[in-house]
Amino acid sequence: MHDEIPRVYVDVTRTATRGYHTGIQKTVRGLYRALRALGEREGFVVVPVATTGRGPVVLRGLAFHPYESGRDDERRGRGVAQGTFDAARRLVARARARLAGREGRGAGVRVLQSALDAAIRLGRSTFAPQLLLRPPVRFRPQDVYLLPDSSWLAEPWAGVERARAAGAGVASLWYDLIPVLHPEHFDPPAVQAFEAYLTRILAEADLVVAISRTVRLEIEDFAQGARLTPPRLAHAWPGVEVAEPTRRPRPELADVLAGPTVLMVATLEPRKGHALLLDAMEVVWRAGHDVNCLLVGRVGWNVDALVERLRTHPERGRRLLHLADASDAEVAFAYANARVTAYPSMAEGLGLPILEAELSGCPSVCTDIPVFREIAGPATTLFSPRTSERLAEALIAELSGPAPDREAISDFRRGLGFDVFAAQVLSAMRDAGLLPTASGAKSTFARGEAPEPGPAAATKN
Repeated sequence: MHDEIPRVYVDVTRTATRGYHTGIQKTVRGLYRALRALGEREGFVVVPVATTGRGPVVLRGLAFHPYESGRDDERRGRGVAQGTFDAARRLVARARARLAGREGRGAGVRVLQSALDAAIRLGRSTFAPQLLLRPPVRFRPQDVYLLPDSSWLAEPWAGVERARAAGAGVASLWYDLIPVLHPEHFDPPAVQAFEAYLTRILAEADLVVAISRTVRLEIEDFAQGARLTPPRLAHAWPGVEVAEPTRRPRPELADVLAGPTVLMVATLEPRKGHALLLDAMEVVWRAGHDVNCLLVGRVGWNVDALVERLRTHPERGRRLLHLADASDAEVAFAYANARVTAYPSMAEGLGLPILEAELSGCPSVCTDIPVFREIAGPATTLFSPRTSERLAEALIAELSGPAPDREAISDFRRGLGFDVFAAQVLSAMRDAGLLPTASGAKSTFARGEAPEPGPAAATKN
């Protein structure tokens, strides 16, 4: 009887084996935990797995990230270690890129290239050796292989093939199409790999759940342009949960938030708009407004000029602070004490920091783009055009207005937890016929069909 219980194998490869704790990793951890709790009530088992070249192997669990739990000083220490690793990896990659095209220019160059290649391979190493000795999962027809992680970086195809050969379902969570829609912000090989992965997922998966209606529509447009018949498509906003604010903020964090503060929570990368916000803050400061600016987020890619600008900015250490290693409790403290959150990104799959900020009672000022229009609430100000002058105007208007009703703002965003998100993903899998319904029956839909939308909205293609 136990062998008949459906299993949902959740591929957490990148989240389990990398040190990151941004939107994708938060979503993977939150969904995995909520699905496990839901499975205990609904009669299925949730199993974490990691990809290998032979197929997924079972993990003992999915650990909490250091930023989620433990003492703040311990989290910061591990964050510094991760930041050091990230910085070293960027230096290695940059040096390797500068040597590109210099083949044949001497043995020294070739030796250096080989050393850099080895360093990059080490940085990309995903598994402890013992994982490679574990047998791959043996899928059964009643099982589901769920890909909620940044799987385009992990090559899960051996697992997809094993699942399909066994008659199991394949479902994927999809975050955005930014590398396809805005390739100028990515290296060409990364764009090609992302597009190839998306094309293959749409051809081989039974279900794709987008994290917003906007992303679902973008997938539909991509499939139409590529002349693909997509699988069943659904969308559901990821869970939005905020930690308890720290009671022991580091001194520099407490100091910057002691006065009115504009907060931005996002990885430093070009499309997010950190440089635009700095430009806007300089307009605000020149206009005589005594307000602080707090940037929270690790350093990403292609932002050397931004990092140097932050390092040498005349307001650094006075009215400008960047934290690359903030814990969840420190981020919650920032949300709870900031006057407004800014998010001037040019492209997003959802905009999790907007929802987190407003759940914490902090109003937001965001770019007027489709996905932000989708998630906007009463405390969301959308600005257009995307210029520093217009952003500065929106920030000054917010800063000069009455104090926000933080309780009302927070109340509007309640009910978006991971338990709700997991229930929506489960509903989508059931509607696609991948798992039995509560009555034990399985829905049956041909590829591209869908019933009327339920808790997780779905489309008929």
